[in-house]
Amino acid sequence: MPHDPKDILRQLVEECENPARMIELYYWSGEADLVEVMRQYVALPAAVRAALYAFLMLAKDDPASVNVRIEANGDMTLSSPAADALARRLAKGRADPSFVH
Repeated sequence: MPHDPKDILRQLVEECENPARMIELYYWSGEADLVEVMRQYVALPAAVRAALYAFLMLAKDDPASVNVRIEANGDMTLSSPAADALARRLAKGRADPSFVH
C-alpha cells in the first residue's frame, strides 16, 4: 500500500469502478460542513439513521417543503407533506411500515 498521497490518489483513480461517483464525492467534499454532518450521521444509532434517511428520501422531490419545529424541551420535529401522507397511509394500513426501516 502506497504512503505518498499522490500514489494513493493514483491508485484510487486506477482502481475506481465508478469514476463519476469519485468526481461527485470530490465535488461534495468541498461543501462547507458536509464532512462533519456525514460523520455525525454515520455515528447515529442505526434506527435513527434509518428514520432520518427515510424522511430525507420522502422529501427529496420537494426539499423546500421541509419544516422544522424545536420545542422548549429540546424536542425537534421535522415535517413534510410527503412524510405526512406516508404517516396517514401507515395509520390506515395502506403502506408497508418496513419502508421506514
